[in-house]
Amino acid sequence: MAEMDKFRARALERLTEFLPRAMEDAVLDEDERKELMGMLSSGILTRDDVQTAFRDFLNGLHFEITVDGVVTDDERERLRSIVSALRVPVAFIPDEIQALIAG
Repeated sequence: MAEMDKFRARALERLTEFLPRAMEDAVLDEDERKELMGMLSSGILTRDDVQTAFRDFLNGLHFEITVDGVVTDDERERLRSIVSALRVPVAFIPDEIQALIAG
């Protein structure tokens, strides 16, 4: 079991590092899509692992966008593009981010 925990921890670390790098341009290209699908379909990460990684990534974006107290149309559109490109399930999107996307 400890061996599986190591694989799972490494897979979660990989996903956590992948998301900001892949979404820097708010576009998921074909290579990035394949890499993401490989991580998500490996069977190593649990649904909770994936949800946590996506929520943490989105919360980091939310902080980055709102830290100056102003959310521009470009920032809102970037956030929409990222959520769309990653096909983030609504259940994984924190409420404050859903509000920004809707606004």
